[in-house]
Amino acid sequence: MAKDQLDISITLLRECSKNGTWLCLTNLHLVIEWLPTLAREWRKINEGKVHDDFQLWLVAEHRDGFSKELLEFSEKVVYEPPEGLQQNMLRIYSSWESSDVWSRDIFRNTNIPMLHFALAWTHCLLQERSWYNRKLNDSYNIQYCGGDLKAAELLILLQNNDYVSLRHLMKDFVYGGKVDDPVALRLISTFIDVIFSRDIVEGKKELTPGISIPLSPEFNSHVNIISRIPIDYEVPGLPPNGKDILENSKGHQLIKKLKQIELGGVDVNDVKNSKSFSNAVSSIVGIWKECCRRYQQVSSEKSEKKSDCQDGNHSLNPLEVFVRNEHRFGESVFTRLNEWLSLIGHISGDEAPSLTETQQRLCIDIFRGEAPDHWQKLWEGPKDPKAWLHAFFDRFLASIERNDAK
Repeated sequence: MAKDQLDISITLLRECSKNGTWLCLTNLHLVIEWLPTLAREWRKINEGKVHDDFQLWLVAEHRDGFSKELLEFSEKVVYEPPEGLQQNMLRIYSSWESSDVWSRDIFRNTNIPMLHFALAWTHCLLQERSWYNRKLNDSYNIQYCGGDLKAAELLILLQNNDYVSLRHLMKDFVYGGKVDDPVALRLISTFIDVIFSRDIVEGKKELTPGISIPLSPEFNSHVNIISRIPIDYEVPGLPPNGKDILENSKGHQLIKKLKQIELGGVDVNDVKNSKSFSNAVSSIVGIWKECCRRYQQVSSEKSEKKSDCQDGNHSLNPLEVFVRNEHRFGESVFTRLNEWLSLIGHISGDEAPSLTETQQRLCIDIFRGEAPDHWQKLWEGPKDPKAWLHAFFDRFLASIERNDAK
C-alpha cells in the first residue's frame, strides 16, 4: 500500500465484495491514518449484499495506532520469527526448500550457497537483537522481515563475486537503510563486514567457535550444521544477563500499565494540583528551555536564508524542495510546541487558567508519562515525553543544517 493506491483499493474492495474474489491489502502499517476510512467502507459493504466467496486479507507490521475497529471485526493471525538463532535459521532454510531456491543451477559450483548461509546467519542475528530491543524498549520499532531477506538474496545473485559491493549494499540499503541510530549502524556494519568476509564465506575462519560455513552446496549439509548451533546460543553484543534484564523490563511495563488503568478516570483538576504533575512539568519545561537556548545559539551562528529569495534566483530541484518543506514543517512544530509548553508551565496550582479539552488531554498524558497524542500526530517518536522532545529537536536542528547547506 502507498498513498497513491488508496482510492483504487476502495474501488477493488467494492468490486471484489460483489463478484466473490479475494482481495489482499499489504503494508497497511504505512497508511495508518487511512485505516479509519477503510473501516467505514467495510461497514457500508457489510450493510449490503456481500458475495459468499469474498474474503479480505489485511497484512501489516506491528504499529501503534492501528485501527481498533479493523482489529475487532477481523480474525487475527500473528506471525513472529521463532525465538533462538537455531530455530530461526531452520525456518529460513525450510522456506528456501519449499520455494525450490536450492534447485537452481546457479547454486552448483559457485559460492552462492555459502553466501546464503552467511545471509541466514546475519539476518537471524539482527532479528534476535531487534526482538530483544523491542521487548526492552517500547519506542524501538526496527524490525527485519522477509522482504529484507529477499532483497539480500537478490543482491547475492547479482554481486556474489564482488564482496566489497555486496557488503556496501547490505549495510547501506538492506539492513542499515532503516536505522538512524549511529551505534546500531556501527553494529550492523561490523556484523556484515565480518560475516561476509572472504575468509568466513570460504570456510577458512569459523563464524563462531565450532561453527563454520559449510563448503558443500548440498542443502542437507547446511541443515546439519545449523542443527549443531546451541539452543541457548548467546547473540554477540547482547549482555550475558539479557534474560534477567528482560524480566525486569516486563515487570516495570506491567507496573506502568497498572498505573494507567488506575488513572483511567483521573480528573484534570487533581492532576494540576498534584506534586507528581508539578515535577513532570518542571522536568519537561527544563528540557524545552534548553532546546530553545540551543535553537537561539544556532540561529545566531548561521546566516538566515530566505527561501522566497532563493526561489526567485533559480528553480529548486525536488531534493531542495523536500529539504525546504521539511525545515518549514519543523519550524511550525517548534512554534506549536513552544505555545503548549509555555501554557503547561503556568497551569499548576489554584490560579491556573481554564483549559480546553485538548489542553486537559495534554496535561493528563504528561501526568502519565506519555508523549501526548497531539505531539505524535505531528511527528511520530518515542512514547516518553522527554525522549520525544530530545528526538524531535535533534531532527529539527538537522533540518536547519540541511536547509542552510542547500
